[in-house]
Amino acid sequence: MKKQLHKILLAAGIFSLQAGIAQTGRYFEEIFANVDKQSNIVYGTNFYFTPPVTVDPTNPQQGPLPMDVYTPAGDTASKRPLVIYLHTGNFLPQYFNQGTGGSRNDSTAVEICNRFARRGFVSAAISYRLGWDPLNSSADVRRGTLLNAVYRAIHDAQTAVRFFKKSAVENGNPYGIDTNRIVLFGQGSGGYISLAYNSLDSIEELQIEKFVDQAGNLYVNTALVGNIDGTGGIVNNYNHAGYTNEVSMVVNLGGALGDSSWLDAGDNPVVSFHCPNDGFAPFENGIVIVPTTGETVVPVSGSKYVIGKSNAFGNQESISSGVYYGDPFTQAARQRLASNHPLLNLNPDEYEGLYPFLRPQIAAPFQESSPWEWWDSTTVVNTVAAINAATGSSLNGVGIHLNNLALNPTMSAEKGRTYIDTIMGFSVPRMIRVLELPGFESLSIHESNHQSTNLVRLFPNPASELFSIAASKGTISSYQVMDITGKIVRTENGIKQNTVQVATDGLAAGMYLVRFETTEGTGAANLILE
Repeated sequence: MKKQLHKILLAAGIFSLQAGIAQTGRYFEEIFANVDKQSNIVYGTNFYFTPPVTVDPTNPQQGPLPMDVYTPAGDTASKRPLVIYLHTGNFLPQYFNQGTGGSRNDSTAVEICNRFARRGFVSAAISYRLGWDPLNSSADVRRGTLLNAVYRAIHDAQTAVRFFKKSAVENGNPYGIDTNRIVLFGQGSGGYISLAYNSLDSIEELQIEKFVDQAGNLYVNTALVGNIDGTGGIVNNYNHAGYTNEVSMVVNLGGALGDSSWLDAGDNPVVSFHCPNDGFAPFENGIVIVPTTGETVVPVSGSKYVIGKSNAFGNQESISSGVYYGDPFTQAARQRLASNHPLLNLNPDEYEGLYPFLRPQIAAPFQESSPWEWWDSTTVVNTVAAINAATGSSLNGVGIHLNNLALNPTMSAEKGRTYIDTIMGFSVPRMIRVLELPGFESLSIHESNHQSTNLVRLFPNPASELFSIAASKGTISSYQVMDITGKIVRTENGIKQNTVQVATDGLAAGMYLVRFETTEGTGAANLILE
């Protein structure tokens, strides 16, 4: 089963974490064995529109905004970059959204937050306010209530940013963060929040035609729910006044942007992961379809459009200009961007920051769209039964599990974590570059450390019984061949030759990473064995 999974992941362009990082040390790799988790920290309070605080949107009541904070155990650093994680869930409570996920305790959220902490970051998974009317027969009501849910969630993310900045200044910096190095990381619905957070910056951007109802009223009434920056509003609390909402970068995992007009020159750089044939969140410009009901809601702009436009505006300059990412994740992304997929065939240089996951068609109406997710079916069924007993609801736990399994038929913890290997391997070096963390200079192109294809040539490639590594100039000093799990399967030092042959006996067919050192520099290249 494991070998079969590796074949599937290889075809999709997924590589293991260990094989993807040419640099070493803090942030580049996991250097902490254990993580400390502080649960249920209240980062603010605000008006709720859904259970457990109230079920009456005409009479909202205030409630706490909780989060979990992950820090590397035993770390002595006092100023660490912060990643704020926004979970998925269709802006509805977990299971009521007919999904297996929808909280800061989802498997993907917990796994990614732990991985950031083991690398030396601080990560915080926040809960944000939910609630809209997906079952309403009126498209006007569906659209308006969803847009307000996203808007409230943006305010909650802003509150979390201000909370950490305030704690660093007024409370002795208990979380040991660097307030100038904050990244928003959104998964699914959280991706909608992170992208909007980055680009929605004026009230005029909410006054375009698609954000006006049939009666001519704005869907988002700022007098009621507050201004763009989180201030004001009859049913809105502005927590932690005096601190800014500024962040340095955003990451989107399968979400989309509310409107293309929100993008401007000067927005923060973006990294985005997306399955091109995702039918729920479009890859280009298209309509949001909510899995809960299958109904259309609002036109949005997907990852392809967002990253392309961000590059055109120059917003990606800090992760693209003069940078060489010598890892197989970047190489895989570039190969897929340039592939003959109907929605790709792109110039990789014009889409820096985009990683397309190519997934097979499945029995459901759409391509698999969230291969990084997994869940335990027994937990789903038992939890739903407890919810029904406590609330009188009639949710079907078995049905929820099976419906979601139809959208992710090969779902497993191993598969999800392998996709997260790629998500981390592609995004973290770009974070290191944007945040200028220790070692970021190693990602710059130097005269002696340029594109690996200029240093050596692998031939034949694909190979079978053996292949050669030939230096373009100078001599080869050493090489390592690693499989997709990061295991070194061939290595040799002290070579001092222009060309070296490497036998492949005993190696399985598939993708390998060849790292090398020459007298002219170091680099890496992909090798395919047949």
